[in-house]
Formats: sequence, structure tokens, C-alpha cells
Amino acid sequence: MTARSVRLLLLFLWASLGTPSAQAFLFAPYVEFGLGSSKIKNGDTFFNLSGAHSPSTGLGENLSFYVPVTPLRFIGHLEVGLQNRIATGTAFTGQYLDTCNPHFALRVEIWRFYAGGGYAPFTYSSTDGISHLTNNQLSQTYFTEFGAIWRVTPEFQITANLSNEYEIPKVPGNRMAISHYGIGFRFPLFPKESTGTAGRDFDGFRYPFGFMR
Repeated sequence: MTARSVRLLLLFLWASLGTPSAQAFLFAPYVEFGLGSSKIKNGDTFFNLSGAHSPSTGLGENLSFYVPVTPLRFIGHLEVGLQNRIATGTAFTGQYLDTCNPHFALRVEIWRFYAGGGYAPFTYSSTDGISHLTNNQLSQTYFTEFGAIWRVTPEFQITANLSNEYEIPKVPGNRMAISHYGIGFRFPLFPKESTGTAGRDFDGFRYPFGFMR
């Protein structure tokens, strides 16, 4: 890409972001933080550890960034983004089971519900605590998810979600599965008092949450 092409692209983005209708139609990205419970099963191959199965639930987290790529004025639309997923647990043997997998992700949002999935070509794991994650070259992962959305205000939304993450082992062995359920906190980067889009009315009370007039 030439320097002139880069300047034209930046000019287009600046002009679009400065236009309210464009913010609603083209540029409506959001950041989402999820927190809940996770359970790791059959992680022997992923962790290279015999008995890598968590008998109890652990902590599951995810941090996501999504951008709609189809018009928001319709009741359903497609979003692309990145979702980093973390799961923790403890094996029967007492060792830590921690994963951190950054996924390329897709979501389909219809009214107040969404479904999606993603794929992580690079995975990270640890049996010594979350601060000792290392690249796991023996596997890749993918996930599927389903959730519901409560649009509290233009600036803030809450989701309830269920998801499952699966390992794709590069060597013979068991396929790991991570089940997760929890809530998410979504923050649109360009909140608007009215989106002018189908099926996207806000559900909750504005205050004390909202800040816009």
C-alpha cells in the first residue's frame, strides 16, 4: 500500500467517524469483558500431562473486540473480531490447569440474541500458574457460543452467555473440552442515544448508568 493510499484511507476513516449516521451504520465497534465459571475436561494432550481433568469449576474470562460488517439497520447482522479466552482449573493431581487462547471470531446478532464462534491457531497453557503461560505447539482450538443481550443504556450492555471451547490436537490423543457460562459487560465505543436500527431499542433505565443527553 502506497503512502497516498494510506492517507486516503485515514481521511476516509476520520470523515466516517465524525459523521453520526456513519457511526451508527458503519462504525459501531464494542469492547466486551466476560467473567464466569469454566470446567476443563480431557486436557492430557493439551497440557502434556496425565490426568489433566478438572473435577471442579474454575474461573473463565474473555476479552473481546468486535466490529459489525453488515448494516445495523437490519434486525440481524454479522460481526467480526478478536476474542481472547482464559480458563483456569486444578487437576486431580493438584497441578494448575490454565489456558489462554486468542481467537479470530465471528458473531451473528439477531434482535437481543447472538451466536458465534472462533478459531485460535496459537494456544498457550501452563501447569504452574497463569503467570507462567507458554506457547503450546501441539494444538489449536476453536469455540462456539450463544448469548442474550440486555441493552441497559447506549453506553453499557450486559450479556448472559454459554460457550464451549475445543482443542484440535496435532498429535494423537484426547480432545480437550472447556465449558463456560457467565456474564459479559459490553461497552460500545461510539454510543448513540438512538441507533435508528431495527430491533435495537434500549431496555434498561438510563440513570444512574447513562451519561449522554
